[in-house]
Amino acid sequence: MFLFTYFILILYALLLSLVPAPGLQAGTYIAGQNLVSYIDIEVLGRTHPEGWGTVLSTIPTISTTILGLLIGRILKEDFPKRKKLQIIALTGLSCLIAGLLLDPVVPVIMKLWTTSYGLASAGWSCLLFLIFYWLIDVRGFKRWAFPFIVIGMNALAVYMGRTLLPLGKIVGIYSGWIAGHIGMFGMLFEAAAVLMVEWLILYWLYKKKIFLIA
Repeated sequence: MFLFTYFILILYALLLSLVPAPGLQAGTYIAGQNLVSYIDIEVLGRTHPEGWGTVLSTIPTISTTILGLLIGRILKEDFPKRKKLQIIALTGLSCLIAGLLLDPVVPVIMKLWTTSYGLASAGWSCLLFLIFYWLIDVRGFKRWAFPFIVIGMNALAVYMGRTLLPLGKIVGIYSGWIAGHIGMFGMLFEAAAVLMVEWLILYWLYKKKIFLIA
């Protein structure tokens, strides 16, 4: 599975580096002028407003998903917790270093989910997960994590929520006037307001034992 994950990332890197889009050179990563956005226009008839695409960039996200499944499998194995910590730490550091070393050749661009970004983001995710696993499962500090439990129990609702419900616009009706009066902290306040409302909705679902699953 690990080999398949790396195969996907290598294939995607070669695809963006070597395959030119009509009228564009191979290996270009400029917004709106790359192979990913070209494929979106051809398949979907449009790109994202920022000029980035989605169809091709779903390929490397498969590797990220597989890595998450592998980490989950490691947690279920009958290994000592110390060994699990070592495996997760080694995986995270390896991915992060590989992504950063690759950056000069394949730039880290989240909107294209470039191979370097896929590696670097997977690395940071593993290292953050390592901290949570150490605090909660190894050290036993669990009470502080309840807000994250509420979110994690309905991860699918979080992922699909803003697509189905324009929560930002709704909350913005009430938070916008405050944000307009606090200068550079306005955007942060609006984001925090949306997050708080999202969490309250998830908490209501949690209390009602309503959990969305795929």
